[in-house]
Amino acid sequence: MLNGKIKKFSKKIEATGLGACWYGICTPIGDNISTYAGFIDTVQALLNGLIGISGLVAVAVMIFGGITIITSGGDSDKFDKGQKTVTYAVIGLVIVFISVLIVNFVFDVVL
Repeated sequence: MLNGKIKKFSKKIEATGLGACWYGICTPIGDNISTYAGFIDTVQALLNGLIGISGLVAVAVMIFGGITIITSGGDSDKFDKGQKTVTYAVIGLVIVFISVLIVNFVFDVVL
């Protein structure tokens, strides 16, 4: 009974184009996860997505730090806090760029 509901749900998802289903588990990444190359592609897509999200977070933190500096109003403690926030966000962004290079290098070597 549950298996039939999962199949119906997976067909609805496939019909809408939101994702592909594999053994009743729907994923927006792809349906070729049962092979080694498909698994590697899925992991690479997930890692690239996480790297992109972390880059967006780093930029948002930089903007927050910049706003903190702008609104410090001569308060040296608030200015220093904003400056440290921007510095740490830039360091995080550099780490994100380096991680992109590492992930691409590892997957080029594996495949």
